[in-house]
Amino acid sequence: MAATDTSPSLGDPLRLGDAQAVMIHLFEWRWDDIATECETHLGPAGIDAVQVSPANEHIALDGVDGAWWARYQPVSYALTSRSGDRGFLAMNRAEATWAATLDTGLPAGEYCNLLDDCATRVTVDAAGRGAFAVPRDAAVALRADRPAP
Repeated sequence: MAATDTSPSLGDPLRLGDAQAVMIHLFEWRWDDIATECETHLGPAGIDAVQVSPANEHIALDGVDGAWWARYQPVSYALTSRSGDRGFLAMNRAEATWAATLDTGLPAGEYCNLLDDCATRVTVDAAGRGAFAVPRDAAVALRADRPAP
């Protein structure tokens, strides 16, 4: 690159010559690998978003293990799939707050919502159930290895 080159640098949202957001697909990646990739490569490179395979628990039938379409056959809200089993996600696209007690599959304890820097906390009981109140157009994401401080 010449010293007079004024092309956008790595991490600049205009680096591709456009102000459009940049999203990358990491289908069928494991959660730990996605986190590492985002922290070490994609974030520093200025990538705006990552699209992943459906996160929730899906069918597991003889003869379909590993089939891409099995990921699109949910059986619960638990984040238990070929990508890993370390969390829980509840999303609300309704016009009002959605409240429910759900089976998270997580160990008992108090967890932080990773999407709001722990402003929201969810207590999971010994049976793995937690009470959720998810505001309209919002989500709550919990990780088993990140209990509330």
